[in-house]
Amino acid sequence: MAADAAFGASRTGEAEVFWLVSGWRRRLRREPPELVEDLVRQFLDEPTGWRQTFDHTAHALEQAVPSLSSSGGTRRRHVNRTAQRLASLLRVLLDNLDSPVWLMGREDGLSSLAREAQELRHAFAAGDSEAALETMDSILSSGEALCQGVWLAPL
Repeated sequence: MAADAAFGASRTGEAEVFWLVSGWRRRLRREPPELVEDLVRQFLDEPTGWRQTFDHTAHALEQAVPSLSSSGGTRRRHVNRTAQRLASLLRVLLDNLDSPVWLMGREDGLSSLAREAQELRHAFAAGDSEAALETMDSILSSGEALCQGVWLAPL
């Protein structure tokens, strides 16, 4: 059991390092020193990080939907509809991450979506259904805009 906890802690640490370096790389993009950019490129594979994040989010969504939709009526329909749309969006994102042409110009948007996906998983883990629904709606609107090519990076 201690080994499982240590493994989980190291995986969390890896994700934190990935997002720290990813953000650092984005800030340097305007005029990066060539050697630093080359070094970061060798060790940072953003599409793999996005794929892992979106895949984990899809699995967390599958597990969380039954508890989110436990209330009746309108809320259940809203949760189910939102979850279906989000699952579909995640499939589209995962299907397109192998295409360098599709990725071109969407990097900032994908990083932003991945951070929101992490927030969603944290809301699921905390059992905060209101925060989870808000984050799901936010991911949907940003993700659909990103897929349509109308993504505007936040200022």
